[in-house]
Amino acid sequence: MTIHFLASLVDLTAVKIEDFRNSVKSNNEKVSKLNRYWVRQSVPEVIQDADRLFDEEKYLEVYELLNRLKFDNNVDVQWRICRALFKMSYDKSVSNVVRNGMIQEAYDLISTSVRLDEGNANAHKWMAIVTDMKSGLEATNARVKSYPTVKKHLLKAAELNPQDVSVLYMLGKWCFDMTNFTWFQRKISSILFSNPPTSTYEEAYNYFLQAEEIRPRFYLPNLYMLGCTSLHMQQYFRARYYLNIAAHLPPRSEFERKCAANAKTLSNELQQFDVSKEALFYGLTFANSNFD
Repeated sequence: MTIHFLASLVDLTAVKIEDFRNSVKSNNEKVSKLNRYWVRQSVPEVIQDADRLFDEEKYLEVYELLNRLKFDNNVDVQWRICRALFKMSYDKSVSNVVRNGMIQEAYDLISTSVRLDEGNANAHKWMAIVTDMKSGLEATNARVKSYPTVKKHLLKAAELNPQDVSVLYMLGKWCFDMTNFTWFQRKISSILFSNPPTSTYEEAYNYFLQAEEIRPRFYLPNLYMLGCTSLHMQQYFRARYYLNIAAHLPPRSEFERKCAANAKTLSNELQQFDVSKEALFYGLTFANSNFD
């Protein structure tokens, strides 16, 4: 009996210690959160905390942290709130009603940001992204109607920050999608606009290439789109070159995995166009070198 009693005391003590640890941990988390909201911090310090939380994929905490500052007319705070809302809207547990509410809130806020500061590149970038998302949740005609607005803000963002490879990728995707319009989309476009938006595969390719030259292999889908665009331009050796790279880069998301799989399929279909069988001097770093 004594042994069992002592054993139970040991178990009870262990439980109490664990309860105490959990209590301390919970209290520390509570204090940390309270400090985050009410300890005096400068706006740059709050933004720094928000960016750290964003990198940790704690999007709701980013929203909670920045939301109390959204009426301070600080555009760098506002576009970050929109970014957090955009990320949260992709959560599979979010209902369509909540998703629509998130994107509408982001749209209203980023519209204010662009009016407050027309010279903020990130405000224009997120205006383009949120506008496209909002119209995509509505109807096909709304999506088509939004295309000129999306491009306008992307071009402004690229003008203000020419080194932003994400904007260059999105401009390339915009041009590719315009060129790849379905018959139905073209019909709606001709009804909505006297001069419907148009583009070419060459224009799309140039944007994708600019992004790749600034930051090589920064984004698997950019290489995939370079391959797809080259394919549409009937540049088969070049297409296989880019598709083969995209197929062998490690994917970082489900979307990238799909792009890599598609790239591999297309690359295999272009096996006869092996880059090693024909000289490809386009864009090579030694092109301007002097050889003996």
